Amino acid sequence: MRRMVCWAWITLTIAGCLTTEEERAHDYNSQGVRLYQQGNFSAAQQDFQAALQLSPGDADLVYNIGQCYEKQNDLVRAEQTYSECLRKNPNHAASRFALAALMIRQGRKPEATHMVEDWLRTQPR
Repeated sequence: MRRMVCWAWITLTIAGCLTTEEERAHDYNSQGVRLYQQGNFSAAQQDFQAALQLSPGDADLVYNIGQCYEKQNDLVRAEQTYSECLRKNPNHAASRFALAALMIRQGRKPEATHMVEDWLRTQPR
């Protein structure tokens, strides 16, 4: 009986020490945010991508990756990433704003205006 109690305690202790994929994704994202705030956009992007591997449906992580591309002046990949975010979540306001702002900075104001007007027409709130 004593041996069973000991094994049960060990099993519960070990199980409590294991992290879930969700916790790991959260940890990667938190580290990515810290690195981003420090201006280390490449390392932040790697952490956001690691988090996305663990939580592939998370549009916020995709947006964070797009922000890193933009800060690294890789505007083509930033635009692609913001568009990917909007495919995952068409109402992701931060990504829509970032994409429109990027288009405007590139001299594509009519395209940005059209994108925003379409969104407002389909999502008036």
